[in-house]
Amino acid sequence: NSLSDFSLNKSNYLKADPLLKNEWKKRLEQLNGRLKIGFAWKGGVNFRRGLQKNDLYVLKPLFSTKARGMTVLSADHGDDNLKQALDTFQKDNPVLYIQRKIALSGRDMGLMFLGGNYLGAYARVAQNDSWNTTIHSGGKYQNVVPTDDIIAMAHEAQSLFDMDFTTVDVAETDNGAICFEVSAFGGFEGGLEGTGIDVAELYADYVLRAIS
Repeated sequence: NSLSDFSLNKSNYLKADPLLKNEWKKRLEQLNGRLKIGFAWKGGVNFRRGLQKNDLYVLKPLFSTKARGMTVLSADHGDDNLKQALDTFQKDNPVLYIQRKIALSGRDMGLMFLGGNYLGAYARVAQNDSWNTTIHSGGKYQNVVPTDDIIAMAHEAQSLFDMDFTTVDVAETDNGAICFEVSAFGGFEGGLEGTGIDVAELYADYVLRAIS
């Protein structure tokens, strides 16, 4: 747990626990080709080898809302431009979080859960040619009724984090619906403007019941 525990030879790379490797291998295989997200704690331009030609990718701060601080990259930008973009991003974000950009239908959905129970959903609908649908970029909230399959997927996603309140972001793509975020940041405004649900009031009541 300190620098003295490691020498400079390559035989001392950190290695994952074999049992955990097998467990995660099985879990990833169950995704059946669905989107996977990877993390790089320290990276460089060599990560371009993992980018697919003509695809776009989003560099995201670990803690951000409404697409603030995000950067869109492409493998076609060239090594020099990619390196410059990565170096600039890494000055404020030592952990690189990269996500493949998905072609959306002009909207995505926020499914709200309180105490693990589904409350309802709102859509963020783009109003311009911005690459994202966030309100910060001009998007608008609307009511939406997700399918039972989408609600079940979102419920499973939020259950992994044991949060009292969360909003699960879901996008509909040509390959089906995908969950791309389980958010710890609000959803109150979207719930109220998009669905008429006063999430703040429900959350306050939930907390009062929990401590009474």
